[in-house]
Amino acid sequence: MSVWSLKVWLRGGISFSMFWCLASIFGCAPESGEQPELVELSYPETFTATGINWRREQKLGPSDSRLLTRYFRGNPSLADSPAFQGRPAVYHGTQNRRRFYWIQGTVAQCVWVCVQYDRRRFQFLEGTGTPWRDKLK
Repeated sequence: MSVWSLKVWLRGGISFSMFWCLASIFGCAPESGEQPELVELSYPETFTATGINWRREQKLGPSDSRLLTRYFRGNPSLADSPAFQGRPAVYHGTQNRRRFYWIQGTVAQCVWVCVQYDRRRFQFLEGTGTPWRDKLK
């Protein structure tokens, strides 16, 4: 791993860790004794982001599993993160592009993380609110 790649990876990991800590501390506990309502997020069958059309797949395919295995092998500290628990929502784009979303509902909004595979590279994306848009972190 090059020094530049390590810096980008550390920045992404630190950013995610800070984001997750802040999200779990602030705004996630109700002030009264009432049960909070979780945000229901619908998964679109298709959406366009970064100029690419994405289509939802109903399940994780063998090639998707291989890609995620490769990603987590290269990023072992993220493998046990609570943000990556459960099955991801899988989206395929053109030219073998993939996006894997893990979404958590909170009191006020959704918190999500995404692993994107594009041109033989992985990119970690994260955010709050609806992930099906162009402006991603």
